[in-house]
Amino acid sequence: MANLRILDIIVISSNLIQLKFSEFVSDQLSVNNFNIVPFLDSNPIPEIISVTVSENIVELFTQPMTPYAKYRLNILPPFLTKDGLSNLNVGNDYYQFISFEDSSNFVKSNLTKYLE
Repeated sequence: MANLRILDIIVISSNLIQLKFSEFVSDQLSVNNFNIVPFLDSNPIPEIISVTVSENIVELFTQPMTPYAKYRLNILPPFLTKDGLSNLNVGNDYYQFISFEDSSNFVKSNLTKYLE
């Protein structure tokens, strides 16, 4: 059985995370295959609302995350490729990411206008 790997984690917005895998993943993935936990107890735990699979791309739609907060993405079994021959080593590994910048950042907006 070959090893399935995560190639990239992209935080698109405060409620959308895109995962790119080394192979096509099963379209049977659900919210039960993923878990997001903040590193700081003061940040709320974002619930994963839905999962969309398209070939080797998985999109996680979540409740809004705290801007610039550090999170840990856990992947839970069973997690297979489309053909069922490769398996991701789940349970022991987790993936870290920083949440998206707040779009209503008035300091950045004012600074950008000032510098133009």
